[in-house]
Amino acid sequence: VDPDNLRERPTSGRVRIERITADGQNIDVNGPIALAPRTSRLQIDYSVLSLAGVSKARFRYRLDGFDTSWIEADDRRQALYTNLPPGDFTFRVVTATATGWNDSGAILRFSLEPAFYQRPAFYAALALLAAGAVYLAWIRRLSLVRRQYSLILAERARMGRELHDTLLQSLVGVALEFDDIAEQLDPDASALRRQVKQIRQRVEHYI
Repeated sequence: VDPDNLRERPTSGRVRIERITADGQNIDVNGPIALAPRTSRLQIDYSVLSLAGVSKARFRYRLDGFDTSWIEADDRRQALYTNLPPGDFTFRVVTATATGWNDSGAILRFSLEPAFYQRPAFYAALALLAAGAVYLAWIRRLSLVRRQYSLILAERARMGRELHDTLLQSLVGVALEFDDIAEQLDPDASALRRQVKQIRQRVEHYI
């Protein structure tokens, strides 16, 4: 063995997900992971299985469905997310080698259940409730307008009856009285009779 010809072989250990914590509660990473609605803090711990240079390991991770690019974590072995939206996610973490990044990293799939107010059924119910409120407001407004219109019609009918029963009848009586006056005038008072007839015609016009 010639020590001068020895070169360090770049080795890379296997990355694995060690623990996932949601709002302080540990989650089993061996089965399907469905986080409770309104989970506000998610912590994912990972590490690398290697017997050489573990302290020098470098990591990067990405959460598909949330992160738009890889996040350089250097030697940090923890990923922290807060206020994730509901949906399905895939967490990927890889470690660096002497020649680049090892694409065969660890993968963790999980989902975050939506709260009741984040479900489509809630928005549909809210839309129906708003439509119902608008409809009830429209019905109430229509009823108010109809009541006001009925009051106006009733007032008009009352005024019409009063005009017909009092004023019109009185004017007809006045017209008849002018006819009686014209008949009682002296035949020589033709000018006065003509004036009375003109007044009677005006009364008819007013009626």
